[in-house]
Amino acid sequence: MPLALLDNVTKSYSPKEAPALKNANLAIEAGELVLIYGPNGAGKSTLLRLLGGLEKPTDGKIYLDGKNISRLRSDLLAEVRRRDLGFLSPEADLIPILTVFENVELPLQLAKIGKTGERRERVKQILEELGLGGLAGKKPADLSPLERQRTALAAAAVKAPLLILADEPTARLDVKSALEFLASIVEINKKRKTTILVAGDDLVLSRYLPRVIKLYGGVIEGGEAKIEPPKVAPPVDLAAAKPKPPVVIVPAAPPIKIIPPVDIAAAKPKPPEPEAEKKPVPVKTIPEKREEGVPVYEIKLSDLQSPLIKPPENRGKDAL
Repeated sequence: MPLALLDNVTKSYSPKEAPALKNANLAIEAGELVLIYGPNGAGKSTLLRLLGGLEKPTDGKIYLDGKNISRLRSDLLAEVRRRDLGFLSPEADLIPILTVFENVELPLQLAKIGKTGERRERVKQILEELGLGGLAGKKPADLSPLERQRTALAAAAVKAPLLILADEPTARLDVKSALEFLASIVEINKKRKTTILVAGDDLVLSRYLPRVIKLYGGVIEGGEAKIEPPKVAPPVDLAAAKPKPPVVIVPAAPPIKIIPPVDIAAAKPKPPEPEAEKKPVPVKTIPEKREEGVPVYEIKLSDLQSPLIKPPENRGKDAL
């Protein structure tokens, strides 16, 4: 069974308003580092408060380490929080009059974990892990925002809880400090195998947190969403990276047609064909009709092309 489980959980604060969380199903395995992502008012804080036993669901069941904590009495829930849960908020909830060492030791005292010597050894070890060893005697007012938030992380993780619930822990930090604090969260998760849920409205956090759950309007997107962190390209050795010569693409040549050899001796020009002999134009004659007193003339076709037709020279008076 998962370390933490929400089984169809709904949380309503007023029947006249939309539920802060609606039909949520979520499973968190031991050792996971998870981002609960969503805008303001999406239900992120409600989800963390339900998992932390600070509120009870309107409907559904919540399991922590195999136990149904949905209907536990308040005193039993308080015991669960003291021993099994750690909390982080944007303000780094520290007691101003206590030193860094005392603030980190206090959760061990409240949970009655170990004797004095063991507790102090635990505190010393985690302060060294988070780079706070030299600040053990400082008060919260003497710390930077990043140092205060790291002290709060040490106090949440020192008792080796089942689950740490961090509600927008980087909201009061500048960009550089926020990234350094996220590195501290990742370090605690890896070294101590501590399960950590971080709620935030900046998707850039997904670069450091390997699992992302999106929450909009009280509804977990897709029931449960997983987003792979962006892949970072390996650094390029500029000295070794010589530019490659450009590739020139030459178009393919058209196929070559093979022409058979020509026999020059045989390929002589043919002599021109002789012109056809002109045939004489036939002469048509008018059939002779013998009538008395009418002479007969012989007419050629070529004579018809002349504008004048000359009568025979021996034309006599009888022809008139």
